Amino acid sequence: MRAYRLSRPEYASTALEGIGAKLFPGRWNRKGVAMVYLGEHVSLAMLEVLVHMNLADVPAGHRLQTFEVPDGEIYRLPESDWPDGWNELPYRDTVREAGSRFVSEGRHLAMAVPSAIAPGERNILLNPLHPAIARVALVSDQPLAFDGRLLT
Repeated sequence: MRAYRLSRPEYASTALEGIGAKLFPGRWNRKGVAMVYLGEHVSLAMLEVLVHMNLADVPAGHRLQTFEVPDGEIYRLPESDWPDGWNELPYRDTVREAGSRFVSEGRHLAMAVPSAIAPGERNILLNPLHPAIARVALVSDQPLAFDGRLLT
């Protein structure tokens, strides 16, 4: 499966290490847990960045990275297992624990979870500590300029 990530140039070379998520907790991980967030579509990867921006902060200089994640390594979290409040703000501890448990248990390289901002779409969470991370291939890495109209 192809999956997409936007990275600032200084972080592009370490995109699969989960450093940012480890330092700053996200929807699906608590602080201290390394995790890589990818989108199943380029547009979703863009939305996941834009949702944190305001008009004064139109991002510049990002890299669009395309990764090939082995299909057999992706666990699709069934809807019946979505934690309560998975799509709410502020992020719930139960959701962060579910994602953090995915990493600590180490059963799967990747887990497909629902996107809170694009109904019907999925984010792909990668466990950078899983041995199969070496099988995730960088397919392309190219500059991406956001169209300023997206925030007007």
